[in-house]
Amino acid sequence: MKKNIFFILISGTFLFSACKKEEFQKPEEAASETPVFRVKGTIGEHAIDMTAGVDGAYQETTVITINGIEFLSGKMIKGSSVFSLAVSSGEIGIPPTFSEIMTPNLSFAYDEQNWYTVNHQNLPNSQQIESIVYSLDGMEIGSNLSILSSGFHTICADVEFNDGTTRTVCNKVLLGYKDLAGYKIKFNPQQGTGATNLWLESSSTPIAGVKWYVNGELASEEQQMSLSPGAGVIAVKAVTTFTNGIVRTHEVLVDTDGQGRYMLDMETYKTAVEQVYFNDFRVQMSFQNDADVYASHASTDIPGSLSVNSISLFKELPNGNKIYKVTGAIKGNAKSLLSGNLVHSQLEVIFAIESPY
Repeated sequence: MKKNIFFILISGTFLFSACKKEEFQKPEEAASETPVFRVKGTIGEHAIDMTAGVDGAYQETTVITINGIEFLSGKMIKGSSVFSLAVSSGEIGIPPTFSEIMTPNLSFAYDEQNWYTVNHQNLPNSQQIESIVYSLDGMEIGSNLSILSSGFHTICADVEFNDGTTRTVCNKVLLGYKDLAGYKIKFNPQQGTGATNLWLESSSTPIAGVKWYVNGELASEEQQMSLSPGAGVIAVKAVTTFTNGIVRTHEVLVDTDGQGRYMLDMETYKTAVEQVYFNDFRVQMSFQNDADVYASHASTDIPGSLSVNSISLFKELPNGNKIYKVTGAIKGNAKSLLSGNLVHSQLEVIFAIESPY
């Protein structure tokens, strides 16, 4: 059986071309002593000085969605040089205001965190499993899975138990962000009856209601439910509504015969990460030229930040989005994506950021 570990990592460069962008090539104020949009400073040995409307440089903005998470993004482009800033949304599921996103001090996002790990050999009932193949966002991986990229991911497991029983179970999990609707389906045998009790365990927001589905059919709307013995391996789904309005769906496999042919809630295998590492309302910076690509890099020793000095409304778009003019200073490390070396960055920015909020 194929066994491998799969890693997904977003480089953080944010050099995307698939989204519609708002471009500002020659603003009316570009020729004045106070440019509308500018990036000036250094990343390692690279001096950067780009002003929109000067020497062919221009600023563009867009809202990017990656793994279900919105990023408010802006880029300054001059020839083959591209400087990018992107600020992630946060408190996922609760629409933020722009002022909540653009706080006076925005920390760099952490780029390489192991948000999720599950291995065949470490499953509590691994001896009852003949084979298991995980899929991530539709891509088949193997018997072991590790995920480094944050956001929403759909994880499926095709499992064959030792007696030949085969089942597939899927769940969508939120990684790398504070989860305001996190929970697990829990289950265990009821002493003396052979029945299986199921309930929800929430570590975040209170639960307002739940609908339980057994093999696709609505079975209960109580906080807890019970399955009678003798029905074999059953897929149980909980569609859960939280008091903050977020709705999430989890699914497990339950063995009503008590033979160990089950699959725990995939939420179980999230890697415990301190809240300081969560990427809610964090900034990612990148710089690309002919020689290299650099991406912002955060560590506990040098977290890196964008200090925001001022925010003003620059333009309203027909789609309802707004373009904000943000001035501030960037200090922190950047990593070369070619060599892996860390260099110091220090820049002053007058930047355009697009927001739907």
